[in-house]
Amino acid sequence: MVEYQALRQEVSNRQALSSTLVAADLAIFGAGVSVGIKYPDVLFALAVISSMLWLFWLSQTMQIYRIAAYVALEIRPSLRRIYGHDLLNWESYVRRLTRSRAMAIEALYGNQRPIKIRVYHAVGMVHLFPCFLGVLRL
Repeated sequence: MVEYQALRQEVSNRQALSSTLVAADLAIFGAGVSVGIKYPDVLFALAVISSMLWLFWLSQTMQIYRIAAYVALEIRPSLRRIYGHDLLNWESYVRRLTRSRAMAIEALYGNQRPIKIRVYHAVGMVHLFPCFLGVLRL
């Protein structure tokens, strides 16, 4: 359990860092756009800095995913053998939900049809925005 607690603390630290990276990127974006009107070269620098921050964010997210996979594939089976029943079911639940969109909709909504929200499109636009700034500069 000590290993599990250490991993949970690392996930928490990485989530905090990820949130800080997003906040920093938004702050830099706001400052860069306001200055970029007067100094167009700033837009190119803003695109580079923003891209690097998003890559760092992606790295943190991948590490969180790896820790979650380790907990699900290594720690959980060990605990099941020791205690004789299933523990830490969250990882298997998340994997069932993310296996297919249809399975997730059925698990979350049953027979009711959910309201469609295009969150993925909004996230994609945020990630493409630094590239757009770089093109504007050229």
